[in-house]
Amino acid sequence: MRSKPLSLLLMSTIVCCLFSGCGKNGNDAATAPENNGSTEAAQNSSSDSAGDKSAENSEAVSLYDGVPTLVLHKASKYEWNEDNKPYIKHYYSYLSLDKEYAASHTELAKNINDVRDDIEAHEYDYYTLSMEEAKEYDDLTFECSWYTYLRRADSKYISFVNECENAGTFDFNVLSYIAHSYYVDSGKEIMLTDIVADEEAFYDLLAEKVKKNVDETLSDYIGELSNLDKEGIKKSIKTCMQGTGCAWTLDPQGVTFWFDSNVFSPFSTANTVFFSEDKDGKIFKEEFAKDIPDEWIMMMPGGDKTYFDEDDDGEENTVNSSEITEYNPDFEDYYVSGFMISYEDDYKKYKGEEASSYFIFLMHKDHKNLILESHYEYDYALISAYPLVNGKIKQGDTMLAGLEYAWDEADEDEDAAPFYMPTGTNDIRVLIDEGGEEHDVKADTISVSMDGELYKRGEESAFDGPKSEEDLFAFMEGEWSLVNPVTLKDYGHMEIKSDGTFTYGYTGSDETCTGEFTPDHQYPGEKNVPLSFSVNVSGIDKMTFADNGYYEPDDGKDTSNVKLYYGSCDKEDFIYMEETGNGDSFMGSVLFQDQSSVDGSFSLSSNSYLMHRKSSDTIEAPANTGSFYAWVWKADDKGLWAQEMKPLTWDGENEYTLNCFTAAAFEPKQMSAAYYKYSDGINKKLLLNGQRLEMEYPRYMCRLSIGLDGSINDIEEVDSAFYGIYDLGDLDPEISYDGLKFNYNGTTFDLEGKGAGNAILDVYHAYGKEIVECHVNPHTSLYYIFDKFRGEFCEEPIDGTNLTWLDDDFTTAIYAQKNEVRDLCGDFMFAVDGEEISDLEFTDGGKKVKCSYYVNGYSDVEEETFEMPERRDAAMNAYCNYVDSGRAGDYRKFMEYVPEDAAFLAVTDPQIWTRDLFFLSDMLEPTAVNYVMVVALHDNSVVDVYKGGETCTATEYLDKGKSSMYKMTVSETMPLYTVKVTTDEDGKETTTEWPVTEFSGETYQHCSFISR
Repeated sequence: MRSKPLSLLLMSTIVCCLFSGCGKNGNDAATAPENNGSTEAAQNSSSDSAGDKSAENSEAVSLYDGVPTLVLHKASKYEWNEDNKPYIKHYYSYLSLDKEYAASHTELAKNINDVRDDIEAHEYDYYTLSMEEAKEYDDLTFECSWYTYLRRADSKYISFVNECENAGTFDFNVLSYIAHSYYVDSGKEIMLTDIVADEEAFYDLLAEKVKKNVDETLSDYIGELSNLDKEGIKKSIKTCMQGTGCAWTLDPQGVTFWFDSNVFSPFSTANTVFFSEDKDGKIFKEEFAKDIPDEWIMMMPGGDKTYFDEDDDGEENTVNSSEITEYNPDFEDYYVSGFMISYEDDYKKYKGEEASSYFIFLMHKDHKNLILESHYEYDYALISAYPLVNGKIKQGDTMLAGLEYAWDEADEDEDAAPFYMPTGTNDIRVLIDEGGEEHDVKADTISVSMDGELYKRGEESAFDGPKSEEDLFAFMEGEWSLVNPVTLKDYGHMEIKSDGTFTYGYTGSDETCTGEFTPDHQYPGEKNVPLSFSVNVSGIDKMTFADNGYYEPDDGKDTSNVKLYYGSCDKEDFIYMEETGNGDSFMGSVLFQDQSSVDGSFSLSSNSYLMHRKSSDTIEAPANTGSFYAWVWKADDKGLWAQEMKPLTWDGENEYTLNCFTAAAFEPKQMSAAYYKYSDGINKKLLLNGQRLEMEYPRYMCRLSIGLDGSINDIEEVDSAFYGIYDLGDLDPEISYDGLKFNYNGTTFDLEGKGAGNAILDVYHAYGKEIVECHVNPHTSLYYIFDKFRGEFCEEPIDGTNLTWLDDDFTTAIYAQKNEVRDLCGDFMFAVDGEEISDLEFTDGGKKVKCSYYVNGYSDVEEETFEMPERRDAAMNAYCNYVDSGRAGDYRKFMEYVPEDAAFLAVTDPQIWTRDLFFLSDMLEPTAVNYVMVVALHDNSVVDVYKGGETCTATEYLDKGKSSMYKMTVSETMPLYTVKVTTDEDGKETTTEWPVTEFSGETYQHCSFISR
């Protein structure tokens, strides 16, 4: 996200002059006379670079041995007017060495402290100017920040940049930069000439990058390109280096230049020249080009993107992260409400309670990357990890902890606590919340894995379960009972040997067969301990089975593929086995099943099985806090036993729908499960498979959020994909088009047969859909809706123009037909007094629509804003989204609309794209134009339709979340039909009636909850 246009200021001339001073200090270091720079570089080459045994040994030496201990200080200064409103708001931060390290590196400590003094001097100068300006402009707030961002810290070099941002009051933010880079041992400042061997080649490459960046920025915000060519950019860079306007940092992978606002455009600009781009080894000096650490950490100023090489392949990647501010009308002021991450084309936003600041770090190790974020919110703190994988931001672990306060390192006049800065993935100093009402904290260190896992000190190697294939078979060795999770009765037994072979039979029977577990590592990321196996059995023909209709193998042999979960809790060991094929093998559908087959929740054709045994050695895991993936082994009325799990992820594709998603399998992060109580806020009715938590053995994968008191604050279900694989979210599809041919993830759909006009104009994305606009004539288009969850186009297109919707929610869409605007139910929203609508845009969160339209015979365009009619169909639309995706998150969104006393949801004529989602239960009138749908909100709902006191359809039996649809006439007044739904809650049977009529004459309404 680029710097947003906020303010240029009445006093921009004063500010820019002052900020030029800000930039000058950083550039003096970068542009010292070349002979001095060369002399210093030569001196430092012998003392700081060549002294490390020579360049060829640099890769063998860890740059994190002897890394400085850094402390980040943050300060603020306010002045308040008579109305108790701030008219001056200043914020700044600076780095220091901890006292012990500073004592042994006096020159480095002195130089870093001089930078602090410089920042404070600039703040004071601007404070003095602001006080004078405030006398003239007493209704303005003069806000400015000088935030310091660490860019590199290892045993050889330290580099940081200070971004000075004037929030101003009018058009654009004004940003300027100072930056410094130092040799750690000598403490001397690094000159650009120390790093760069061929300045002309360096500036050529930098100018090319800056030109592209500036053109993109100006095009995005102003619709124009820069009037400078590459040579003009290069000349301007050299001019800045001789005076003011830019600064540079020595980053882990290259050199980044930071250009002030108004150098190339009203916006700031940053670009990185990577060491890896020096293919011939001529641009950079060898001692720097070869000191590229495998592990590094940096912070990201918000003025422009941060450029990095995510997998060390020489290709440039982009990331940005910054705080989010929102306006509080009660205090008439802005506050920090969260933060955002932008990585390639993906975007994630976190909004919590008000926090003073967020600490955000980009980490790199083993060709992997993640964002580590830490902040304090009132009485608790959070640290979260967000792995950056293949252009997507993933959710890693969350821990109730925050960066450790460094009061011992504070200056005497500091009011706010400084923090110890992380400089790598290990030994991050934190304060960990120990839980309980008192919120006691203790100082500790944590580490973060590049897969997003957070570990307290010592936990990295504390896994108490199998660490190899042999260890797993040693755990599995012995006698196990297969239990029916419905009846809680054991029905089978399996004796497993240490080599993975087993003998299997039914409880109370002497008949047995034999088999073997063979690890086959089906999932990417499986390492020493297998998760997936092939299972081969023989001797089936010597066993007796219930009548089941399945073909029994003549040779008595069968094979299948399974995944295994294993763990311990409540003095029991468990193995969960699930088929990962299509679930139709004889062993999966018959052999390993309870032959008494009790009901639909566990019966023949099920493809999962639970084994258990008593264990006197079970050690319950310590309760966790924060958010983590978990497998639930057991549950009772008050809580559940959950084993923390970690995902193995890869890019997957549904072979039937073509939808690409983040596929996952899970393996244990700890062997034992911990017990967690439900908090008062847990509502299992929101969970798609929440009934499993009513069972003693839920067999349930989820993501738990644990509060400070150790109780469960939230449960998020993990969606199943197929064949034992989980779905952790969509990946961007590969889309192209040519003429009327639409290409989606390698498959071509020809729209010519649909009468789709003469060419595809564009493709737009919304949740679960790709909307293909086809040109018909200058006055109309056809919009074809590709449903990614079904892998096909919806039957009916939308005929109109200017189709638009809020965010990525397609159900909010409206479109124009000539001078009228309609929604996706075809309902009339409003009309304009003109010939034809040329543009539609939602404003005020969707409550209003800004509309441009032609008048005077298409010779002029007028603009008008219209109030949208109240839209009351959110529950219907949420339900349709759930039926389309089948995802637990969409089910939850629907259930959040359901009132406590609702018996069912009644729907008439849902949106056009949903018509082929639902099976028509009955057509009561061949010529009827209305569709009526009944959505069950309770299991075992019985649905009947009456006409004239007699049933006129077959009785439907629906479980919660299922529906039936009928084609009938919906009258405006006297109903022709009555729907009756009978539910049984806690043994009490209730029948609820709905006379089928339109819901309201005040505004369009297509759904209503019918209460008992």
